[in-house]
Amino acid sequence: MAYVPPKDTGKKKKIRYVLAVLFLCVLSIGVYFIIQSLTGEKKSEISICGFNKHQSEQLLKESYTETYEVSDYLFYGESLNLFQNPYDLEKMDPISRKTVELINLCSDETFTYTMESYVDRKIDVGELPSGLYSIYLNDQVVKKRLTYQEAIRSEPFYSVARNGKQKVITLIADKQLSEETLKDNTLFIKIEDVEIQEESVDVFLDPYGPRLVNGFAQPVGSANGMNEAEEMQKAAEKIKAYLESYGLRVAIAKEEALEPLSYYGFDGIMDRAYQSGAKYYIELGMNASSQSTVRGFEIYHSDQASGSLSNSIGYALSKNTPLQASNAYTWKSHSEGVASCPLIGSAGKEIYDSFPAIRESGGRATGAAQMNADAKTNASFVAEGNTGMYAISVNFIYLSNADDVALWKQKQDDILKQFSEAFVKAIHGKK
Repeated sequence: MAYVPPKDTGKKKKIRYVLAVLFLCVLSIGVYFIIQSLTGEKKSEISICGFNKHQSEQLLKESYTETYEVSDYLFYGESLNLFQNPYDLEKMDPISRKTVELINLCSDETFTYTMESYVDRKIDVGELPSGLYSIYLNDQVVKKRLTYQEAIRSEPFYSVARNGKQKVITLIADKQLSEETLKDNTLFIKIEDVEIQEESVDVFLDPYGPRLVNGFAQPVGSANGMNEAEEMQKAAEKIKAYLESYGLRVAIAKEEALEPLSYYGFDGIMDRAYQSGAKYYIELGMNASSQSTVRGFEIYHSDQASGSLSNSIGYALSKNTPLQASNAYTWKSHSEGVASCPLIGSAGKEIYDSFPAIRESGGRATGAAQMNADAKTNASFVAEGNTGMYAISVNFIYLSNADDVALWKQKQDDILKQFSEAFVKAIHGKK
């Protein structure tokens, strides 16, 4: 009797079809989660003050009705600047001169700042305790909560080292942090205390020496038996030692006094400074004049910044050392020892600082990589960033004045010690 196969009812085909569909579903879900983990495209979450998710969301439930949207931010030194409009060097932003309140959701502490017009007089993140901060702005007597125009999680910003610790600051704005309570990209500042990052630098010292201009090294100042480049290289080493005794991390632009460097382009002074990640930039130099009677110290700062740091150091030098303040004349003003020196351009506009060391080290805050073709060669490491160094340029004495030179030879160690201590005090440094 011939074998007759059983009649195909279609059940096996259906089973195989269902299994294939299930396999494809599982595979698709797996691929989706792999892509999510690789791209980071997942719902944002944040843990506040070590609380669990539910407790964190409860803290985010703080009610508010009015909002104020910002669209840009930058750091100048340790000063956090927030802007309603994209930062424009020539225009005062609407947020300037308004007051902001930072409320630490971890401790209920409130910190109030006036957003002054100077880029160094905004929110001092270096002094804030760890925590998560919501931000409010007083706008014509109306309290408004700050939001950001888009979801952001900024690159971590590291403060100067203090008390053997560092702070890492992150700006966060994402309504997905808690979809039930946040209807906008509400802006928060997250601050954490961390161990000191070995590779980071707090202060970048630039002892003046041969500067490359159009490929040629310019001569260094020399008079009364003293060479500016050699003296400032030694001064940088001494200041470095003083600052490091306070726990600060310090880098010097060059190892050899007579190494020629440019302010612009690859492996120039600015390239090295930005690579260091420093928050403060100090150019060290000496001045000279055709009039041998001119003498004294000068400290210059950006025209976009206040003179608070320069004035603190200048006051200490005048009070605690035999140095006297020079008559610092600039296009803009005359002051005793401390000044800014903006360029006067066409139509009388004062936009850029005339000192490349000050202008090019400050990032977008001071218009770095913008002024001319040379400056634009710094664009790759300056233009699009959100950080800039708080810069000052110091001339300790006039080389052309014999009394200044004699004073420097006798008292330089004390002068440099007083300079370093005044700087540390001004930035609230601690051992």
